[in-house]
Amino acid sequence: MADLEPAWEYRTDDNVWAACLSNDGQLLVIGSWDSSAYALDRSGEVLWKHKTSDYVKGIGISSDGQLTVVGSYDRYIYAIKSSGKLAWRYKTENYVRAVGVSADGEYVAAGSWRGTVYFLDKRGKLLWKQRIGSPIIDLSVSGDGGLVVAGCEDGTVHAYDSAGDERWNYKCGGVVTNVTTSLSGNKTAVASKDTLLVYLGAQGELKWKFHLGGSSKGLYLIQDDEIVVAFTDNNFLQYVNSDGTLIFMRRIPEEIWEGAVANDGISVAVATKDNRSIFFENTELAGVVLETTQLTLEKVISDNIDISKAQEMHRKAGDLLSDGKHGDAVHLALEAQTLAREMHSTHKGDRAKYLLEEVDTLIAENPNLDMRKAIRYLDKARRGLNEDKLERVIFYGEQAKAAAQDAIEKETPAVEDDLFRASLGEPMDTDESAVDRMLGMDVPEEEPAPVEDVEEGGPDLADELADEIGDTVPEMGGGEPAVDGVVEDEGLETQLDDVGEDEDIDIGEEDTIEGLEEPPEETVDLDTETPGELADGPTEDGDREVERDDDEIDEEGLQDVCPNCGEAAGNMEDGQCRSCVSDEVMQFAVAEAKKAHKDGNDISMLASDLKSVKAARQAKEYDDVIAISENLITSLEEITGESLHEEMDLRRSGKRKKKKKKKRLLG
Repeated sequence: MADLEPAWEYRTDDNVWAACLSNDGQLLVIGSWDSSAYALDRSGEVLWKHKTSDYVKGIGISSDGQLTVVGSYDRYIYAIKSSGKLAWRYKTENYVRAVGVSADGEYVAAGSWRGTVYFLDKRGKLLWKQRIGSPIIDLSVSGDGGLVVAGCEDGTVHAYDSAGDERWNYKCGGVVTNVTTSLSGNKTAVASKDTLLVYLGAQGELKWKFHLGGSSKGLYLIQDDEIVVAFTDNNFLQYVNSDGTLIFMRRIPEEIWEGAVANDGISVAVATKDNRSIFFENTELAGVVLETTQLTLEKVISDNIDISKAQEMHRKAGDLLSDGKHGDAVHLALEAQTLAREMHSTHKGDRAKYLLEEVDTLIAENPNLDMRKAIRYLDKARRGLNEDKLERVIFYGEQAKAAAQDAIEKETPAVEDDLFRASLGEPMDTDESAVDRMLGMDVPEEEPAPVEDVEEGGPDLADELADEIGDTVPEMGGGEPAVDGVVEDEGLETQLDDVGEDEDIDIGEEDTIEGLEEPPEETVDLDTETPGELADGPTEDGDREVERDDDEIDEEGLQDVCPNCGEAAGNMEDGQCRSCVSDEVMQFAVAEAKKAHKDGNDISMLASDLKSVKAARQAKEYDDVIAISENLITSLEEITGESLHEEMDLRRSGKRKKKKKKKRLLG
């Protein structure tokens, strides 16, 4: 598979963590660990740069490119005009990881690591906020601002209307990594750590699922919401049709942190872990879309349907492609596909309706004949009609018609004695999903059975402790928690009541940089998108390493097989497999949390992580278990003042020495 070829790249002073493209692909805004947001034009020239006091993660751009919204780990939401001037900033209670803006720039939304959704108007006035409780990983706003969708660390997705009322929610099989919603808010795509992409309807109902093969690093609905675009951590760029069919895939030759795509599907940008943002022009997409459109048209034509209008649109799309107008070619080809499908669906609907009416007439006109088989097939056909599966309706309708005609031809009398059932024959008892596969329809896979806890006292203890905290602390359903004693400062700092609507607000260099509070001294692992990395950000002391004597590793191959369970140990330094290591770290963290709670410490802010660590263990996401447990231990150190990381390392070191001694005695 060919790699995308870069058009240009731009290097910052530190890792590039976020990327966002305007709808027309003319503006790229990136966020870096150097605490800055950069705006670049389509050729890679810097238009403006805005400095914050911590990492920049969330970025959103209005459709006209006139307003850029930036979220920073310094706890601020920044609204920046196209000139680069700051319009306003709003202080939240915690790290701002995700932001979104309506197409016209009238509404701004943001999600914090503490689990609060903020909804503001274009002047920075807070309209409402809702507390979810679980850290918000990603957030999206519909084009009209009528829907805000937030994806959380606990695997839940919450959709709120413009008044702040929850419209629907959905539960994924793992940590939500990305969410995106359509212009109207009637379609939503969600990607999670279980590598599943789910497509939801207007009420949050599941439409289809698609296996991405990796954890998402960016998710978008483009081309009038006809295509879902996903970036994954194995460096693939995938385009999925609105019916859940993969239409295009390419590799990106870099280790990316986040990907972005413009509405044309052609303009692509990525944020990398080596201080770069890279821009691509994916012109191959247009040719692929035209090919898939041709196949769709041919399929519809085979059913003797006149789709000459769709064929003419497809021809014009080919002309646009020849003229180098790739985005326009994709758009027109997709319109041709949609028109052909609608005509095909109408044709099938008419055919299904006529078929059912025909069978009803045959049954009604022959009340003295045995129509039991026909009636049973007819019931199956009607169930398919209720589920809007016309192929199934036609299949069972034809079976019902054949059964009715057979009874008429043989003049089989109606009987009441079930003893005759065998001689009359039973209707085909076909699994409807098998019929759907036979008809070429997409059939969702069955949900796997829930994983039962087998570890003694592990995940159950975490869940019980979280529930106990929730019962005794008002935080678990009450008001906003204090964060380092500064929650009362939350809000819009620059008041706009006396400022004209179109007037720029220049708050000056001192107010925008030095005026912000200092970023936290220690780096907290908040990027759940990169499991296993206990600190995503640079620290003054570098990455913390567990001290270890080299002779603790058995030269005879202690690393090859885990001494606990006998499974392959992988590359773990202590010879254990990742499953056993995650169990040890998790149980230590949970036990210390229980102890702190009994000692009267307020650990209400740990409830979400306690539930998350259980969910990660059940899903066998061992890297997530370790990362969340490490976060718990770090938080407990701040609460109790004890050196828990050091204690945990000493315990694990002691266990390794005992296992090594036992192995030598046995061998």
